[in-house]
Amino acid sequence: MKRYLLFAGSFVVLFAVVFFVAEIVSGLYLTTLYTPNVDAAWSSSGLMQEASMISSSPSFLMLLFIGFIAAIGAYTLTEKLAAK
Repeated sequence: MKRYLLFAGSFVVLFAVVFFVAEIVSGLYLTTLYTPNVDAAWSSSGLMQEASMISSSPSFLMLLFIGFIAAIGAYTLTEKLAAK
């Protein structure tokens, strides 16, 4: 039971950390690639609706990859701590 709780806890923590790091890295990468164009933004603003909401969710493959990395880390951590 102790190993299961250790694995589950470390999986959740590692998943959150890896997800946060991936979000920060991808955000920084996209920010470096962004080049603003004021003229295009101004001309396209007339075509926008009164209220617009931007929403997105992470892709399934990205979450699967992060879960896989977190599971490997949690398994490794569980094996090292359980051996002591």
